[in-house]
Amino acid sequence: MELLIAVVSAAVAVLLWDRLPALSKLRNASSLRELTEELQKQRAKLQEQEARLRSMGDSLPDSFLYQYTVENDEPKFIYVSSGIECLCGISVDRVMLDSMLLLGQIDPSQRESYVEAQSISQRDLSDFSMDLHMLRANGEWRWLRVRSHPRKNENGSVVWDGIATDVTDRLLYEAEINRLAQAVEQNPTGILIVDTQGVVEYMNTACTLISGYQFSEVYSSKQTHREIISTEMTDAEYGAIQTQLQAGRMWRGVLRNRHKSGRIYWEALTISPIYDSEGRVASYLHLRQDVNEQKNAEADLALRSAELERANADLTRFADVSAHHLMEPTRRLISYSQQLRKQVASLPEACRDQEVTASLAYIEHDAGHLRTLVRDIQLYLSAGMPRGEVRMEDSDTILEMLQQRLAEKLALHHIHLEISPLPGVMLDRPRLIDLFALLLDNAIRHGQSGEVGVDSCIAVSGERDKGLSRFRIRDNGNGIPTEYLERVFEIFERLNVVNGEGGTGIGLSIARRIVESRHGRIWIENRPEGGAMVVFELPDEN
Repeated sequence: MELLIAVVSAAVAVLLWDRLPALSKLRNASSLRELTEELQKQRAKLQEQEARLRSMGDSLPDSFLYQYTVENDEPKFIYVSSGIECLCGISVDRVMLDSMLLLGQIDPSQRESYVEAQSISQRDLSDFSMDLHMLRANGEWRWLRVRSHPRKNENGSVVWDGIATDVTDRLLYEAEINRLAQAVEQNPTGILIVDTQGVVEYMNTACTLISGYQFSEVYSSKQTHREIISTEMTDAEYGAIQTQLQAGRMWRGVLRNRHKSGRIYWEALTISPIYDSEGRVASYLHLRQDVNEQKNAEADLALRSAELERANADLTRFADVSAHHLMEPTRRLISYSQQLRKQVASLPEACRDQEVTASLAYIEHDAGHLRTLVRDIQLYLSAGMPRGEVRMEDSDTILEMLQQRLAEKLALHHIHLEISPLPGVMLDRPRLIDLFALLLDNAIRHGQSGEVGVDSCIAVSGERDKGLSRFRIRDNGNGIPTEYLERVFEIFERLNVVNGEGGTGIGLSIARRIVESRHGRIWIENRPEGGAMVVFELPDEN
């Protein structure tokens, strides 16, 4: 308020000074009346200007004006504009009566520094400026930037004319920008920004570590955009990058580049256009990563994989040839043992010799087992590759054929086979026949009911599920010990071997190899009601 009074007084003084010559020449009341009217006009004009200034102070966005002094060591507001009500939640009348309603909102951690800064301003008549953390009446914390200019009035008291502005959003934005800047600077990915002319606008520390160049070096150097991307790329690679960027699209790839030291290294690079407010490309963002170790590891892995594939192919070929050559002697062994039995049958004395007949039985049994073993080895070796066209096969037809083939064996073991309508499956026909035959044979061997008076039963069912064919082969036998649910798929792992009977231990391994060659899954579950269930899934896509 005193600021406004001072302005008015000064204006009146100037006016009177200008009118002194006229006053000295006043000779009548008429001239005095004219001067009085003129003074009233000037006073009204000043009052109008004062009202306009007050209105402007009350209309400041996110701010309020104030005049502040200290009387008897107590703070006192001389004038406060109405913006304080919105910013601090205190009415003008209340703060004029008690200044501590406002000053009490200052964060306790800042109060000591606030008092010190206020004292320095009072002592030196220096400008006061401080960002104050204020707790509003509604419990919300806000930041006020307080700036004021001290002056002495006619009685020697110091008066501060100031403005307080809410800068909460600005400070939060600046803090966010600072956090983002730190994140970019500390990011392990190299970050480079260049304008459309190839001038480097920004480069973080990681980019310096990757390339060996400091920001000051590349900023002041004259380089083309191509050189900035890589000095070692081909024309075709650069053309592909330019095509993507000129179309406004991101480009991503791996390029060779040259370090400042001269060494060549591999770099994973992503380049994205940055647009201005008018939608035009203003600059390009480069994200760079040194992938030299990864590239070397990939090359080493590829070399080792190739060596492993060659070794595996040689081993598979060796095993296949060995199995093939073993099969013929096995057949001859079986044939000769059968001929020998016929000859023994014609000799009564030999027929009565139990050692001869037992030895002959062992030879026939072991020869048959060896033939089965060699056959399963051959199946195992060929299980990973198609033996015909991979297409959607009719599972029902194959199960019907296998049911007829196994009819005698099923009847011998008193097993009832139930087959529900089955879905088609994407697999070559020879391996699909082997897969179902192996799993049914396994169920016949190990899935017979051990309960007296309970018939053995094998049930086959399945369904389609979003491009996936799922099958279940369940029995009502004794199930499988939990610790063997995974082990039974290992090669030569056999259960329930009695007197040498129990299969070769390869059947389930063959089944798993067929299924997994098509990226499917196979597993065994023990059923709550008893028995085991083999489940396998085959997707349509390889």
